[in-house]
Amino acid sequence: KEYRRQRQMCIRDSPTCLATAVEQGIACTWVVMNNAAFGTIAGLENANYQTKFGTVFQTPDGQSYSPRWADVAKAYGVEAVCVQSAAEFKPALEAAMAANRGSGRG
Repeated sequence: KEYRRQRQMCIRDSPTCLATAVEQGIACTWVVMNNAAFGTIAGLENANYQTKFGTVFQTPDGQSYSPRWADVAKAYGVEAVCVQSAAEFKPALEAAMAANRGSGRG
């Protein structure tokens, strides 16, 4: 259970888990829900202190931006895709799960 919880948070908190998966040949499928923020923290901070300081990703002129997490994964040697719509999600997830099964590790 502890490992699962760490896996759910590790890409944002410490993307080196991607390197570990590659080095150890661990078949993994990560789904990153990207809302251009540390969303839960932003919501709690706003509810309690009426600010979202340091929790929402913005350029100096206030425009929303987000790291390209699929590119981060690729930099670590992980196959990765970025989907832009709900319609793209299911086929991408099915392909990832099939790749894990085909690897003999998942």
